[in-house]
Amino acid sequence: MFAYEKLLKPEINHIKAMINLDSLAAGDRRYVHGNAGKKGWVRELALDISNELDLDLQVNPGLNPHYPKGTTGDWSDHAAFKEAGIPFAILFSYFYRTCSASSAEQ
Repeated sequence: MFAYEKLLKPEINHIKAMINLDSLAAGDRRYVHGNAGKKGWVRELALDISNELDLDLQVNPGLNPHYPKGTTGDWSDHAAFKEAGIPFAILFSYFYRTCSASSAEQ
């Protein structure tokens, strides 16, 4: 059971956003993903801060049509919050270029 599921509805309504820090020490680059549309403001805020601090934070390049640029699938800790309508950002490192090349060869 997710921790937020133990909260009462009025408590859930006080959650403004969820930030998931996941697998930050692995991968070729640092990424931030978030909700699609207007709820993607958490991702956009992270990108703005990254630009201001001259950090190399990127988004999912959108190579998979199921996961448009800047978004991700529902397989990590953020998924339950997304399902509850809570805006999220997930920050992590990953080998997109390596995985994309492998997928193209298959």
